[in-house]
Amino acid sequence: MSWTYFRFRITFLLANMASHIGVFALWFLLVRLSVSGPVMTGTAVDVPSNRSDVVRATRFAVDTYNKEITSEEYAYKTTSIDSSKVQVVAGLNFILEVNLGLTQCKKAQTTDVENCPLQYNCKKLHCHFEVMDVAWEGLTVLIQRRCYPGQREPHSSFLSL
Repeated sequence: MSWTYFRFRITFLLANMASHIGVFALWFLLVRLSVSGPVMTGTAVDVPSNRSDVVRATRFAVDTYNKEITSEEYAYKTTSIDSSKVQVVAGLNFILEVNLGLTQCKKAQTTDVENCPLQYNCKKLHCHFEVMDVAWEGLTVLIQRRCYPGQREPHSSFLSL
């Protein structure tokens, strides 16, 4: 065998190996992106609480809470969002941990609760809201809500002493 043939054979093998490595690298990249992509269907992922769709979902949840659920004469407003997650299902499911404060504005007399000042030493709630938004159907629904006095949800314990 000549040296030229030997060099050609090594170059061919290396090129062939490189193409296999490239295919493997591409396959690995595609699998990795599919597993840890921006949002997988069904997986709730953390999102910034100042994102416009999170702010809209939070306002919808608080407005619904004020109109349909609470019997308070005065309206609640968001004081902070502790946690916000989005889950892609048959639309977007927003999972929100929100702190609320009781305002000086009566529910019957206000349309923009965000501009209402809080009551002095106001009643505070910590709420877990889940809002389903199916934009292409124009449907937004508060599917779950749990509110507790104070600023944080109490932790339950399996062991009571």
